[in-house]
Amino acid sequence: MNPRRPPVLLVFALALAAAAPAVARALPAQAAPSPRATEWEVSAAPAYDALCLVGVLGGDPFYVRYFEETYRRFDARFTAAERDAFRAVKRILKDETAGIVSARLGLVFSAAEAGGLGAAPARARGSIAWLLRVARDPVRARAALARTPYWSEEGWAAYARARPHLVRALQALGRAGFEDFWERQARPRIERRIAELAPFLRAHDVVPAVEARLGKPLPSRRITVHVLAFARPHGIRIVGTRFLADVTFASDVMVRNAIHEMMHPPYDASRPELARAVAALGADPLVRARVEHHDRSFGYNTVEGYVEEDVVEAMEAVIADQLGVGRADQAGYWRTHDDGMHVLAAALYVELRRAEAAAGGPVVVPAFLVDAVRRGDLTGERLARTVEAFLGPGALAGAAAPAGR
Repeated sequence: MNPRRPPVLLVFALALAAAAPAVARALPAQAAPSPRATEWEVSAAPAYDALCLVGVLGGDPFYVRYFEETYRRFDARFTAAERDAFRAVKRILKDETAGIVSARLGLVFSAAEAGGLGAAPARARGSIAWLLRVARDPVRARAALARTPYWSEEGWAAYARARPHLVRALQALGRAGFEDFWERQARPRIERRIAELAPFLRAHDVVPAVEARLGKPLPSRRITVHVLAFARPHGIRIVGTRFLADVTFASDVMVRNAIHEMMHPPYDASRPELARAVAALGADPLVRARVEHHDRSFGYNTVEGYVEEDVVEAMEAVIADQLGVGRADQAGYWRTHDDGMHVLAAALYVELRRAEAAAGGPVVVPAFLVDAVRRGDLTGERLARTVEAFLGPGALAGAAAPAGR
């Protein structure tokens, strides 16, 4: 296989549609019909692999365990000052601000792509130069990110503090031969994986099912999957209908990642009724215990982040069931995934399935969430009972006694 050839690019059009009756409300309760079919675009993205590798090369054991050989290879080629640069990026973006390095960098650089700073190269050659060009243009990168739903002053401030160290880290990656390494070691297996995904993705029409639960259209019916060598263990949403996935992920996981990442954010958290619902969930002792006591490497270190993730995990599970890619043991998955912290997702899944069975089709989740919290279905004793019934008694271990309804 010639490592210099352009990357494999697969685009598959699907011709299915999802429909459900519409109900006019400020927050619609049921989904309107959606004839939009999913187009799948699958490609390598060496620049984003470099950004993921920045997180690994900070020496974080959470990531090094997945890529020990690559970590040792590059770390041995760095000077002490270069190692310090990688560690500073990790310290600022993860330790100080409870974020995920690859996710934060992926948002900034994908926003820059969409905002006129040029597309990331399809080949490894030139990828470090493109990354450095974006990193050295914070004014335009900031303006581009500010136009997306992912903007936050706090997030940008963290990136701004890390940026000088990031420039040095990217320079070190280039000097240590990242581009040649990626072409030799990563491209062949990524291209094989992309080819294998074709028949599986062709059979799954994700967009209508996602839009039905969001209650609004996605920006595009095309979902772009960037298959990377160094994304584990995360699936990472970036700007647009795009996400990053690891080459080792199974095909059904890729579809579930697509469902999941297209739903972030699942609601407009600035709407007063949704802000109140999120706050009520965050005040529940069972939820609060999960936010305050978990491995911060998983992310979800604020009430807002935890609730958003668990809403999306529940929606993902419901849609995956619908599309035939659901997990054989969803309860078992949540008992162990991220050390069992996503108890709210389990309760949401139970209640959402109940609501859709009653409605005879998809329901719009933002309205469902507000109503379920208002009724007390997702707080207090009702939440605890649902979690215990679905996940088992061990799921309540370590939580404070639930408040009454």
